[in-house]
Amino acid sequence: MIPFNFAVYFLNQFHTFFISSNLSYNELVQLIKKTFRGSLKDFILQIYDNRFKIYVEFDDEYINWLRNRLPRTSIETIFGRIISKRPATQRAQHPPISLSPLSSDRMKQHVIWLDNYIGRQENCPLLKLQFCKATSIHDYDINTVSFTGMIEPLICLDTIPDPVSRNTTQIYCFNVFQDIERCLNFMKKVEPHSITILITSNDFGSHIVPLLAHLTHVFVYILQNDWYWFEWGFDYLDRLQMFDHHQTLLIRIIRDLAFSYVQKAELCQKSQCNQSLVIDALKYLQWARLLYERADRIDGTRFSSERIEYINNQIDKYEQIIDDSILDLDPDFGSISKETI
Repeated sequence: MIPFNFAVYFLNQFHTFFISSNLSYNELVQLIKKTFRGSLKDFILQIYDNRFKIYVEFDDEYINWLRNRLPRTSIETIFGRIISKRPATQRAQHPPISLSPLSSDRMKQHVIWLDNYIGRQENCPLLKLQFCKATSIHDYDINTVSFTGMIEPLICLDTIPDPVSRNTTQIYCFNVFQDIERCLNFMKKVEPHSITILITSNDFGSHIVPLLAHLTHVFVYILQNDWYWFEWGFDYLDRLQMFDHHQTLLIRIIRDLAFSYVQKAELCQKSQCNQSLVIDALKYLQWARLLYERADRIDGTRFSSERIEYINNQIDKYEQIIDDSILDLDPDFGSISKETI
């Protein structure tokens, strides 16, 4: 068997084990016990089976199957998880993840996911958490779980994060639906000046996109694997984008959100004499920079480097405008450090 990496999710973290060609199943279990510093007596080790898109129990029989299978593939990393042997219904003890928007006048964006499976509150909590963090205008640490090549396993990973991580799901910009009417009613209530991203499937899209013609602030992303049935979308190519991979979709959404904030800043630029709008422009640019940098980290590229350089120059410009404005009001401002203000 060729060596491979085994990325195991347990205790709200991933740890990657290097599996050599001569490592036995029992040796792997001992290695996992030592790494996580605990007994696995009350837990089950599972592996993500890419054939059936589900997690199955990982045992001697499966590792022997891998010895025959892996040499015929280009797979380098396999994903796994450790779950409790107790009934899965125990998850109901945890409060459901709240993805409802906060009532705030600072609401600037909404990411909406319309899907029959992901739209269920109890499904895919870790996937939703990562999309929340990745699209948020807050500086969350997205490196706690690597995105590279891991979106598909996250869809099937229904482990509820621990209480500390669960608090981070209270992010106002992310909403999930499995009903077209409820989704449409929600979008109608969103302020037109907000940035609204709708993720949906080919099937749902064919029904809801024609109803969004008057909602010009809604940008549609179709996640599909049935490209042969897309005739309905030809009339809406200026309103939607199509993807067949979750990670590619996520990176594009982050960059599109960033570009939208750059555009908002440019609108504010027309009123430099209005200090309030200048401050808003500075805020939009800071959000755009954060999102572009995050997209590049997930993508593993410097694709947005020129745009980030432009944003940095604009931020310097607006900060100078604010400094000059304050200096006009307070001549002593120049002797005070910015950190003091």
